[in-house]
Amino acid sequence: MKVISYNPAKIENISCFMNEYLKEFKNEKYLMFVFDEVANAIIDKNDLVHKYEELLEKLDLPYAFFSYYAHFNKILPNLIAKPAPRITVKMKDGYMFDVVQEPSFGLLVLNVEKLNKINFLFDETFKTAFYVQDLVTKCYDNKAYFSETYFIDVHNSFELFNTDFRKSFMFDAKVFTEEKKIFFELHKNIVNEPINDYVNAMKARYTVIEPEVINKEEEKK
Repeated sequence: MKVISYNPAKIENISCFMNEYLKEFKNEKYLMFVFDEVANAIIDKNDLVHKYEELLEKLDLPYAFFSYYAHFNKILPNLIAKPAPRITVKMKDGYMFDVVQEPSFGLLVLNVEKLNKINFLFDETFKTAFYVQDLVTKCYDNKAYFSETYFIDVHNSFELFNTDFRKSFMFDAKVFTEEKKIFFELHKNIVNEPINDYVNAMKARYTVIEPEVINKEEEKK
């Protein structure tokens, strides 16, 4: 896996930045894009790379991201900042992974081989914020992944870092709002699916390894 560390505050167009690497390293199997501050907080880089490679390989995923950067997927993010996956899954062979509901920034891993099959490139309209959602939607629309509202992460991925990222880089609020407006004007039909529908889809996809949900939050009201 090729790891690209960068400072998002110094990149004018992150989608363009990532596309350049996707084009240059189109024969690479995996690319990891990671904020400098996230890279500096990794406890064991080799262990982290191995776990994300294993996740993408074992579950045949087009992408994965670290779920708990800044306020994402946490309970009381400004107070206790406790990571809160929606479900944890244990497979027949004992392998475990977590499922979250919010796309997160900070660390993004791409399965270049799978993305090449759908001719994927980031929409460069999204310069700073909504490139992850763009990836999610295109993979769903091209049937490279089976959900656009639930996402798979390494089990307890927060344990791979020496900080909880409570104080983290955040994009300019105005830019974020503008990109959010553009994104949802383009994608008006995104609906949050019930967690049980996702679980059923997951079980249908991974029938050979018989996933079992071992920890599930109550359905959000």
